[in-house]
Amino acid sequence: MKNATASPAKKTLPFSTLAAYGGGGMFSYGFFNNFLAYNTLFFLTDVAGFPSVVAASMYSAIQLLKIITMTVSGIVIDSTSLKWGKYRSWIAIGCILIVISGGTMFLNLSALETTFYGILFVFLYALCNFGYNLMWSGTRSLVGPMSKSSADGIRLTSAAQVSTTIAGVLYGLISSSLLAFFTEHTSAPYASAGYFYSLIILLGTIVMMRLSKAYDQPRPAQANGAKPQKVSFLEMLKSLKGQGLIFFFAITAGNIQSGFFSALLIYYTTYVLKNPTALGLAVTVSSIGGFCGGVLAPTICGKIGKRGAYILAHAGNAVLYFCMYLFGNTAVTFLIIRFLIGFSGSFAGASLPALGNDLADYNEMRGASRARAFVQSIIGASIRIGSLISTSIASFGLAALGYVAGTEPSASVLGGITFLMAIGPASVCILCCILIAFYKVNEKELDEYRLRKAQQSEQ
Repeated sequence: MKNATASPAKKTLPFSTLAAYGGGGMFSYGFFNNFLAYNTLFFLTDVAGFPSVVAASMYSAIQLLKIITMTVSGIVIDSTSLKWGKYRSWIAIGCILIVISGGTMFLNLSALETTFYGILFVFLYALCNFGYNLMWSGTRSLVGPMSKSSADGIRLTSAAQVSTTIAGVLYGLISSSLLAFFTEHTSAPYASAGYFYSLIILLGTIVMMRLSKAYDQPRPAQANGAKPQKVSFLEMLKSLKGQGLIFFFAITAGNIQSGFFSALLIYYTTYVLKNPTALGLAVTVSSIGGFCGGVLAPTICGKIGKRGAYILAHAGNAVLYFCMYLFGNTAVTFLIIRFLIGFSGSFAGASLPALGNDLADYNEMRGASRARAFVQSIIGASIRIGSLISTSIASFGLAALGYVAGTEPSASVLGGITFLMAIGPASVCILCCILIAFYKVNEKELDEYRLRKAQQSEQ
């Protein structure tokens, strides 16, 4: 018998593998994801010309469909075993869906009948998002087969987090200029940008497909010709019992914060700060903060555990959001606070997928469930549920405040935007810290289980 892993902390993956995983995955997704997050609601109100209430309804419907497509993505992946591998097959399929629909939905078709145009936009967005969720779930699930130790797992998720922040930095630097270029040279600038960012995802998928080939081969058929064993839907649902249910509610609360920022940033920088250029800078400085924190995340997780790092991130962000409400009414202070929120939040970004991997191993160790992709899709669904809650509050709140596109907002509207941007996310961060305190999966016990599993696999 080989001693596969000397200790749970041993690192077995080279830097080149970490770079390829981060670059081919979350880095390539980051540009398109930022584009959707910061431009969709504004496109609906100020470009496509939908009334604020209609745009808010469409935006909320989109968030609901994100939850559905994310959950379905995990079910689809875990219940199938395709030709090119369990996870990588669906990464490729998801990429195709994004390339087809990613830019098409931003074509300005306002000449169409309003109801038909609204339905068409929501359908294309749902198709695109299903593709993205297949890629997200598949990429996150690869952490399991790629990791021989706990250290491998947190290094892979940290690589994804750092890659996300690098994409955010670059997006913040190029997005405004790129959109201005497409506005000047094309008749559909938002669609052109969507196609451009979809191309980046295509290039990243090529890298990910090559990397994952060694780790994600389809299970061979049994000698009697039987098909590879699949995970049943009942087994998937078992992953949400007990600790899984606590985990789901806690991370959902933690994920509510982001939607306030993405939905309202363009309005906040344009009308409250009266500094539209702060839009790109806010994304950039937040991403730089996230990069710095992401580099430190493995060390922080090693010292206080992944759950401890997750709590630290949300407690820190709660304080910083309150500071934004008190002191963030100038561009300089706002950008400083955004940098710090990006830094603090990166510990959650790196630890959350690793916590999901822990939960999958915990369920497997107890013989309850092997639904690894479903667990990751539940994490993704919690992000979308959180986004649905916060973006619905933000978009309908914007309409309730009396915002009208093309007019200067009143002082009460500006105050309402500031309140939604700061107090809303601060409150849910505090709730997350309370709920995650009840999550009791033992990381040391899991490390011992992974060690035994790695040794047995090489006997």
